[in-house]
Amino acid sequence: MNKLTQNNKIQALIGVFVILFAALIIFIAYPYYVKIQDTNNQIYEQRVQLAILEQQRLNVEQTHQDYNKIKKDLDTIQLAFINTDDMLKFISGLEQIAAKNSIEQNINLSTSTNNLINNKLPFVLNLRGSWKNILAYISDLEALDTYILIDTLSYTKNNNSLSVILSANVFSQPIQ
Repeated sequence: MNKLTQNNKIQALIGVFVILFAALIIFIAYPYYVKIQDTNNQIYEQRVQLAILEQQRLNVEQTHQDYNKIKKDLDTIQLAFINTDDMLKFISGLEQIAAKNSIEQNINLSTSTNNLINNKLPFVLNLRGSWKNILAYISDLEALDTYILIDTLSYTKNNNSLSVILSANVFSQPIQ
């Protein structure tokens, strides 16, 4: 009974090889497989990070190119704003336009600190003159380099003259 037959020896040998092969897979190949998977995941994460960094680099380059394109227009853009310290120059400009067009003008400036914080300087112009002179005044007003946003414009006609109330805003340069 102790004697193994040839068939039993082959089965036992196959069993030993299967156990050795399973042990080889479990103790050697599987840990390497796990390390390969971890390395593969790390490579993927680094590729994603590299793609993000590449996109950021492209964004910085595009921003730099855009800045260089508008840099030459910066002086023109700054002219659209008034300097709050130099309001007298703006008011003098309005008075010159009124004198040029033979318009009686009364300027009311709002000094609300809330508006100054928002870089918005509202004002109201009360104008009196002929229709032609008022139109020339408004045309000259719109031709100024300073950006003027007209909110409301109302008028009344009195005999040969026209009275106009113009409510508008100018914008100051943001504090840097």
